Amino acid sequence: MKKGANKTHYIEPEYPVYAVQGTGGALIDIKYVSPAPEWSAKKSSSYGYGRIKISGGHLKYQYVTIPGGRVLDEWHIIKNITKKQNVEVE
Repeated sequence: MKKGANKTHYIEPEYPVYAVQGTGGALIDIKYVSPAPEWSAKKSSSYGYGRIKISGGHLKYQYVTIPGGRVLDEWHIIKNITKKQNVEVE
């Protein structure tokens, strides 16, 4: 993990934080690399969806299972946005 990060919080990250979620065919031929690469924080073989909530400088991501609606993973990005910042949208 890089500076300002652990497996549940990214506080003032100095780099982009990426969320890769792909659950189509989640149970087909499960093969994980072991040990997990440094950049891999969590793996799961269950179906689900990602839920994101943004409030000010706080982004919360949750992975929710289907069926059941159980939160299987959660992490946060926290940034100080007191200064005006330009945000580009593609």
